This record gives sequence, C-alpha cells and structure tokens, in this order.
Amino acid sequence: MATHTTASAIRATLHRALEERDDVVLLGESMGRGGGVAGTTRGLQQRFGEDRVIDLPVADRAAVGLAVGLALGGRTAVVEVSTTGRLTAVFEVLAEAASVASDGEFRVPLVVRVPTGTEAGNRVDRPAGDLLATVPGLSVVCGSTPETAAGLLEAALRSDRPVVLLEPRALYHQQGEVSGNPIALDRARVVREGEHVTLVGWGASVPAARQAAEDLHREDVSAQVVDLVSLSPVDEETLGAAVRRTGRIVAVHPDDSALAERLLGVALQRAFLYLESPPAIVRPEHEAMLRVTRESVFY
Repeated sequence: MATHTTASAIRATLHRALEERDDVVLLGESMGRGGGVAGTTRGLQQRFGEDRVIDLPVADRAAVGLAVGLALGGRTAVVEVSTTGRLTAVFEVLAEAASVASDGEFRVPLVVRVPTGTEAGNRVDRPAGDLLATVPGLSVVCGSTPETAAGLLEAALRSDRPVVLLEPRALYHQQGEVSGNPIALDRARVVREGEHVTLVGWGASVPAARQAAEDLHREDVSAQVVDLVSLSPVDEETLGAAVRRTGRIVAVHPDDSALAERLLGVALQRAFLYLESPPAIVRPEHEAMLRVTRESVFY
C-alpha cells in the first residue's frame, strides 16, 4: 500500500478515475488553475484538459445544478463546494437529485466534496451532518484517515446516487497507508475493540477518540471506538450492537452537537435496556474526553 496524506490520497483517487473512466468530470470554482482545496486537484486540469476539469464562477447553486445535469446525461460529476456554509444554497438541488435517484428511473452519479471544520482565524463552518440528514435518499459520509477518505471517494464515484463527502480540513495533512479499495458508504466501522465504554465519532474526532482510548487503557479502562463514517443514513445496527456490548456511549462530536444528540437517540432506541450509565456528549478536547469517559464508566 502507498503512503499518502489525506489530500494526496483524494488527488490520487481523482487522478485514477479521470485516467480510467471517460465519463468522470470535475467542476468547481478552484478545481483547475487553483488546484482545489489543499491541492486535491493540483495539476489535473493540465493533465486531462479544461473539458474534464472545469473552473466555474462562484455560484454554488448553478455549479451543483450543472453537475446534476451532467450526471443525468451519463457523466459522473464531482463538484467541489468550498465550505459547508454554502450548502444551504444547494440544499434544494441536492434534495431534487436525491429524489430522482430514489425513484430508480434515472442514475444520478454525483459527488459533492465539501471541506469542513475549523478554518484560519478559528472560524468554524456550519455543521453539515444534521442539516443534510433531512434529505431522503442522500448519502452523507465523512472520512477520518487517508484510507477512509480515499475509499469513500472511490465508492462515491461508483454510486448511482448523490453522495456528499465531507472532508475535515484538520486531516488534510494527516499521513497513512492507502489501499485504494472502496469503503461502504452506509456502514460504521469499529476501529478499536473495547469492553467498558463506546466512544463514537466521525471525521477529525476519530483520531482524538483513539488517542483517548489509548490513554484510558493505561488506567485499565477498555474503550471501544466506532467511526460513524455515514452521517446519513446512520448505521443504527452497528451503533446499537456496539452500545449493547459496552453498556455505555460517549459521542465525540467535531462541532455538530445536533448530530451527536441524534446518535444518543439511536442508542436509547437500540440499546436502552443495556445502558449502565447516561449517554454523554463531549467535544474532542483530550482532557474533556478522558474526564467524561471516566465518569461514564464509574457512574
């Protein structure tokens, strides 16, 4: 397996798709000459041409609308939206595309890539997971490592339905091995086994949860870590089984408390009789995670 940063893994996946498939086209305000967010499309326009990697004006609704039209016309369209704050403008377009795909008469192979999380100046984007969860038929996924970011993008490129891929800015420079294999768009992943408590997170909160689990292990606290992966639909089966195993859940949320509360609702519904302490929510600050997790275990 090759070693990549998250950004270079995304670029490598897009490069391979453009090279192997004539139907793939990239669109966005900085996709071509600008090289995309964090360089994720750097050099692709020079390599594949302006008809495959298309620079567009700052008009998100029009860009996503064009991408939907291309998808309905037989292309696989990948559009980059520069911030989750702009998703409101394309909400109706995404909802319509998801509805058309759900009817089953037409394929709508559309991938919307959206950087998310803290930006320069400590400004935080509007949380996207819970907003987009209200769109029936729309897949919303978020990677936590170079491997999962690349694998989810590969799976999204093969999907017949619209997929929103959230890309945590904090992880663009994270390094790791990448296999290039697709990863299921609708399944959570248990990334660390444990017996006493379940830490569930997504995106940038997953590495933080794994580090907290390592430290808790030294205190003889066995923490299971679940990477949610799919923010919509939530993999209730995997999440419920994880909570039934440990009897406790702590949702570690990266700036999306509404989604974290929805996860606790799933836990209450799927594993209420197994709970040994109240479900909890915590931000991915290390000391706060350790404190809240200890409180859950020793409740």
